[in-house]
Amino acid sequence: MKPKRLCPCWIAAVAAVLLLYPILNVFGGDILYQDDFTNLDPGWGTPGDILSVKEGKLILKPALNTTQSVLNQANVFNDADIQLEVSLSSGDPIVAGGLIFWAKDYSDFYCLCINARGSFKISHYVTDRWLIPVGWTVSDAIHRGVGMANKLRVVTKGRQATAFINDQQVITINGQPPQGGGCVGISGGSAQDSPNTWQFANLRVIATASTAASTPVPASPRPSRQIVLRLHGSNTIGEEIAPALCEDFLKYQGATSVQRKPSLKEDEVDIEAILPGESANPVTIEIESHGSTTGFEDLASGRCDIGMSSRQIKQEEAALCASAGLGDMLSPACENVIGLDGIAVLVHKNNRVNALTKQQLADIFRGKI
Repeated sequence: MKPKRLCPCWIAAVAAVLLLYPILNVFGGDILYQDDFTNLDPGWGTPGDILSVKEGKLILKPALNTTQSVLNQANVFNDADIQLEVSLSSGDPIVAGGLIFWAKDYSDFYCLCINARGSFKISHYVTDRWLIPVGWTVSDAIHRGVGMANKLRVVTKGRQATAFINDQQVITINGQPPQGGGCVGISGGSAQDSPNTWQFANLRVIATASTAASTPVPASPRPSRQIVLRLHGSNTIGEEIAPALCEDFLKYQGATSVQRKPSLKEDEVDIEAILPGESANPVTIEIESHGSTTGFEDLASGRCDIGMSSRQIKQEEAALCASAGLGDMLSPACENVIGLDGIAVLVHKNNRVNALTKQQLADIFRGKI
């Protein structure tokens, strides 16, 4: 189901009000943003049949067979503790709804989703499709049943996000937070033949301890090597294809001074460029090509953002990634095929063999024939 969006308006006015003063939280962090849904904050959009406020709850009624995602783009946060109460007041209990975090905009965001059957998942919406870093997982932490409220909480720190349901930690994932901070939102779906009604309450975005303890200081210049993306794995891809793709991507983004800089280490290269509207210091895409296996290992350990592989992932590698909170890496949704290769078998024209099966051909290259 492709998410639909509601356009927020009056963003400048809302931002001006919210930037006045943070509220001190009893746990030590400042409350960066809170919404008790007494009235509809204009940052959520215009009220109507789909989105409304009633008795201290934000009501979402998605159209049939859709997932409705609504962002409050008036407020952007870096590391934060995000909390929201979610309940399905009516409809199909198997359909998901939840808390959106790490939202760059409507084309790129994450969602901690639950259903009334007692399962959760973490989804990542990118451009026009859903990726599933964490597939449906049954959890005793969820209050099951239509009408039951569940407190969802996501604590973000750098590239890690830790999810809690009703104050019980359920999983930690490595992800790709938007540069400069992201906004939060809500999401809810309806089944093909049954409309759902979702209710959201008591939204809080709280500064984490490290953020609250820090004192604002003048911005310092960015380091000369600011890594914005890390690709590790197959040397078949990393030797030429990946650098060329990264160079073209940066140029498409309007970058200047795009340069390919080989590292002192073998099979490693940096792509440097200066992004438009940024400082004169370059950003770097790191490419390390030490084999497909290292791509999956580094994904699981958080040492890279994209794993390059010239083969399908192995079962044990998929299990390693799953244990790191990366979801079902065997799913087609977790891979992007960028090319296909093949083997041409040439024989002498006088060879009497007219045909070979794939198995016979494989046995020849294995030395069995």
